[in-house]
Amino acid sequence: MRGNLILPLVLAAIGTVLIILVFFPGAPQSVGLEDDDLARLGYLGGVLVLIGSGLSIRDFKARQFLRDAGIWLALGLALVVGYSSKDSLKPFFSQTIASLSPGTPAEVGDGRVAIKRNQDNDFLVKSAVNDASIEFIFDTGASAVVLTYDDAVKAGFSPEKLSFGITVSTANGTTQTAPIRIGVLEVGSIRRENVRGLIAQQGDLRTSLLGMTFMDTLTSYQVTGDTLEFQN
Repeated sequence: MRGNLILPLVLAAIGTVLIILVFFPGAPQSVGLEDDDLARLGYLGGVLVLIGSGLSIRDFKARQFLRDAGIWLALGLALVVGYSSKDSLKPFFSQTIASLSPGTPAEVGDGRVAIKRNQDNDFLVKSAVNDASIEFIFDTGASAVVLTYDDAVKAGFSPEKLSFGITVSTANGTTQTAPIRIGVLEVGSIRRENVRGLIAQQGDLRTSLLGMTFMDTLTSYQVTGDTLEFQN
């Protein structure tokens, strides 16, 4: 029974190492390792586990051990190939995640970020405002980035201290808004600072709007089918 568990554990370890190398390339350095060191440790550690488990099994079977060793070598090769191709694999993994989770920005290379349309036929854009996670609706009809009252509080603003004197139109009608400057607005790898924005009065807006004061900072943006793409 114990021998049957070894291969899945080794496979899980390889997957974990590959995910770290692809998505967190600087993580090994925090413990004094380089990316190459982590890849070698993952491979050699798996070999030692496999050999140790084979030697510790009482009813040792050479044929079965050789078969498992061959599978491990193939998995090790997959780790090496995956690591050497990590830059080209990252866009693939990002797009897969974006397809499974509409609104999640996918890095598609050359400074481009893609977002999939959700089931409500909207482009919900998962972003960060001053390090707070904020979900926007992509809206070219909005002249500025507009935060809901609650999202503004999450992002560190104090709406109760602001003056709501600017009238804007939304899907729910007109509302009075307060002007602000957003310190940092991030959509995937696209980062903008000192973005002009507005805060809607409490209860007047259900979802924050990603408007033109962000879009105008981009090289381009376009909608193709169910995909929204921003060019940094």
